[in-house]
Amino acid sequence: MSRRWRQRPPGSNWGEFGDDDQLGRLNYLTDENTALAAREIQVGKRFCLSLPLDVPATDATNPRRKPPILKPVIRDGLTVFNLPIENFDPGNTGVVSDDAVLLYNQHSSQWDAFAHMGALFDADGDGVAEPIQYNGFSVLDEHGDARFGELGAWHLGIEHMARHCVQGRGVMVNLRQHYGFMSHAVSYDDLMRILDTDGVTVEQGDIVCLYTGYADKLLELGADVAGDLPHTHCPAFDGRD
Repeated sequence: MSRRWRQRPPGSNWGEFGDDDQLGRLNYLTDENTALAAREIQVGKRFCLSLPLDVPATDATNPRRKPPILKPVIRDGLTVFNLPIENFDPGNTGVVSDDAVLLYNQHSSQWDAFAHMGALFDADGDGVAEPIQYNGFSVLDEHGDARFGELGAWHLGIEHMARHCVQGRGVMVNLRQHYGFMSHAVSYDDLMRILDTDGVTVEQGDIVCLYTGYADKLLELGADVAGDLPHTHCPAFDGRD
């Protein structure tokens, strides 16, 4: 397919992995890099890096995003929870539970694909800024339609990340160690200083994990979390730096 853009945003890497690429720097997670990462394993301890799906416990920090809603599956008028199967299959001794869950993808640990955020940018050079995403893709098709009615991205979905698999060497940057629970916009210079002070080396293909303490606060406060928590506690990257 031909290139979708005539000009790219300053500092972007559009086109560097091919005109049709939808992975970006995940392309650096190669078989070789994953094998190198595996050789560094010494203990084999495993970590869960995601929050429980019902944390935050409320929508106080972002009213647009709600905690998950758990609903029962109904069969023949019966709630399928701890339900003896003999109700609809006499003689069957099984017991079944079946649930349905409505999730907001960015409420808890966020499931972010490139389709999640774009920008108004004049990629085709006609002088008009248009909604555009990574590598000049649009989330809409050539007719301006979404994939499923009013929703659903045709391009840059999280399924590309899932198929590629995110497995490699993890490198933790401990921002909390330097700032505690204080709110601080971490600049590029701040980050370079922390890497140097802590002796942290980030190599091509590494997965950088930032420890800010924000998840600790969410778990600690539960339903008492205040709406201004993201602005009053914990360091975060200065997105405008």
